[in-house]
Amino acid sequence: MLKHLFAAILCLIPALGFAQEKSRAILVLDASGSMWGQIDGKAKITIAQEVIGELLQSLPADQELGLTVYGHRRKGDCSDIETMILPGGDTRAAIADAVNTITPKGKTPLSAAVIQAAEALKYTEERATVILISDGRETCELDPCAVGRNLEKAGVDFTAHVIGFDISDAKDRAELQCLAHETGGTFRTASNANELNDALQVITEPEPTPLEIGFRATEGENGPVILDLLVWELFDKDGTSLATTSSSAKLMTVDLLPGGYSIEVLRPEDEAIAKTGFTVADNSMTVTLVLPVFVPPASLNAPDTAVAGSNINIEWDGPNAKNDYITVSEIGSSGNQYIAFQYTHRGTPASLKMPLHPGEYQLRYVLAQGHEIIARRKIMITPVTATLAPPAPITAGSTFTLEWSGPDYKKDYISLAKPGSAVNQYDTFEYTHNGSPMRLRAPTMPGKYMLRYIAAGPDKMAIATQEVEIVAVSATLETKDTVPAGSKLQVTWTGPDGDRDYISIAEVGSRVQDELSYTYTKDSTGDSLTIKVPTTPGTYELRYVQNGNPKATLASKTLVVEPVTATLASNDTVAAGGRVVVTWTGPNNDNDYIALAEVGSRVQDEVAYVYLRQGDGQSLAIDMPTTPGTYELRYIQNGSPKMQLAMKPLTITAVTASLEAKDTVPSGGKILVNWTGPNGKNDYIAIAEIGSRVQDKVTYSYLRQGDGQALLVKVPGAPGSYELRYIQNGNPKTMLASRPLTVQAVEATLTAKGTAAPGANLVVEWTGPAYKNDRIVISRVGNKGYESYTYIREGSPLIITVPDAPGDYELMYIIAQDSHVLTRQPLSVK
Repeated sequence: MLKHLFAAILCLIPALGFAQEKSRAILVLDASGSMWGQIDGKAKITIAQEVIGELLQSLPADQELGLTVYGHRRKGDCSDIETMILPGGDTRAAIADAVNTITPKGKTPLSAAVIQAAEALKYTEERATVILISDGRETCELDPCAVGRNLEKAGVDFTAHVIGFDISDAKDRAELQCLAHETGGTFRTASNANELNDALQVITEPEPTPLEIGFRATEGENGPVILDLLVWELFDKDGTSLATTSSSAKLMTVDLLPGGYSIEVLRPEDEAIAKTGFTVADNSMTVTLVLPVFVPPASLNAPDTAVAGSNINIEWDGPNAKNDYITVSEIGSSGNQYIAFQYTHRGTPASLKMPLHPGEYQLRYVLAQGHEIIARRKIMITPVTATLAPPAPITAGSTFTLEWSGPDYKKDYISLAKPGSAVNQYDTFEYTHNGSPMRLRAPTMPGKYMLRYIAAGPDKMAIATQEVEIVAVSATLETKDTVPAGSKLQVTWTGPDGDRDYISIAEVGSRVQDELSYTYTKDSTGDSLTIKVPTTPGTYELRYVQNGNPKATLASKTLVVEPVTATLASNDTVAAGGRVVVTWTGPNNDNDYIALAEVGSRVQDEVAYVYLRQGDGQSLAIDMPTTPGTYELRYIQNGSPKMQLAMKPLTITAVTASLEAKDTVPSGGKILVNWTGPNGKNDYIAIAEIGSRVQDKVTYSYLRQGDGQALLVKVPGAPGSYELRYIQNGNPKTMLASRPLTVQAVEATLTAKGTAAPGANLVVEWTGPAYKNDRIVISRVGNKGYESYTYIREGSPLIITVPDAPGDYELMYIIAQDSHVLTRQPLSVK
């Protein structure tokens, strides 16, 4: 808030006396020789003495007032200045007596007298007021303007009020007026006793208390307060301008004295003006001015005509506020009604699709706020045309070639629809964007149809139509009357062979789209194809299905599916994780298989399985799970649905294993393990961390790599407590035996210089376990990889190449197993 925005107004209002806050003041009286001049036959000094005497009677008793006089003692003396009475207490009588004793004699050092009075009032420390009565110009070389300016600058709150008594010279008046103006004081002139009295009364009259008055402007009656920049002008009751300012404050405030005023506000954006009068009385108040709702300027530039459905560019200028938009609308509709629109934030020009129906429309710039239309422009929409040239005849469900012409707008299409259907309804359609001619699919139901060119847009419209006849088509099927369940059936057919037409097998009486199996006619070899027969015996229908809109059955034939059987033979028991050989008979269709499943599980749930095509003649082998228990061998006919044709129970018996080895071994070497166990394919001996999962291992060796019943297994490089395990590597992996194993640390030493030059050869002496492929490496500190290395098989000492890049490195002895670091030594390359 700009509380003191109109502070300058206070300088223009007459009532600015010193008495409001009981400030200390000094009356400076001119007693120069010119005060003997006469007005209406009476000396000016005498008039001043009488007026001052009357004034003193009206002053409050506690008003501190002093008296300074100049030119009253000596002629021609610019230093003749005397502060006769200092401000304090009730000095009225003393001042009256002193004024009455004055005899004018000398010069007019008015500026110096004001300075002396200011100093007597301690003006640099306290609020001070000087009232000067003078009838002439400064005669002692000082500049009243400069004196006033300096006193105002140095003072705490210094004010000089000046009364020019009987001054006819304009230059003299200007000097006195400037003194008052520079200090924020009041200047008055008096040409006789009454005017002198009036001037003194005004100056010494107590100053009314200013009141805080607020000003605000709203956009429309009861609308929001305007926060944009506004220009305010304040007038007094007579219409005289007091001050002008600009502000964007929500509420602007100013201190004003009681009285009548008027305020005017201007909005620069549209030069709208509001003005109102108001009266400041006893209380603060807020004055509200109402400006009309702001309508920002906007313009539109576009063609006068456009073809229906076309896109045109509309150049626009406007506020581009958030969500403002450009529309094409029916004339007379509201701002939020449109046929098409584009947001202005996309920039100018705006691309807009025109209506499809010819006629006169309106282009608009619409404000998002309130949907107000701020710019309009008429546009005439002319008709758009298209042509259609279909072939004859058109067979049901076929794909035919259609010649056409038209606007080819985005998403235009040509459709076939039933006569009388809505413009957006169709049986089949194709977009025009692929050009003319187009390939269009005919409906599968014969009859009369409407061929339509549909122009896409906010409102779809058929701009060309033609009636066409769709003629019926037929098909035939030839095949066996009876077929085994789950087999493949050879079918000879005739028909339209349309895209995606197919031969299906379905349940009798089912819907045309409900099929159990099918083969597309395009996958035929000549005029025949094969189709998979259901696995469930029963009576079915073989169908030629024209896959159009809608699907149609062109031919059908009854088909009997006969049951099939199978047998299974194998051992009754088998060891866990082993193999069982199964001898079988059955239909041996594609993807039939022998499965092992848990007793009571679903047909499709198996633990293990082998496809028949993988078998050797009429027998095959199946790997058993590692979990003992009672299972079922099943012959599964893998069709729709899966069918279990035969079953045989099978018991899987538990197996055991044992491990013998040392309890403690050095890290990084190998351990000899004697074992017993099933020795299944991919079984292995592992060394693992204690408590880890069956499938977790640190090192391992497959049994097939062992020599008889003994096997060498690599020992981890990290010392610690481990487990030696026999793992049956089946489904699931199973630990058949385990025993604890302690891996003891091995030691190594490195002796070499701690500093080396880049690329130099470094001599390293070492001791260590000397396992095969152990190596000495140089690695940069903090990196897992290494910069250079050499195998310890070179013996001790050995030579290793230092990296080319300077920096901090480590020399390390690494055993081959797990790349475990046995010892390390710092190396600085520089």
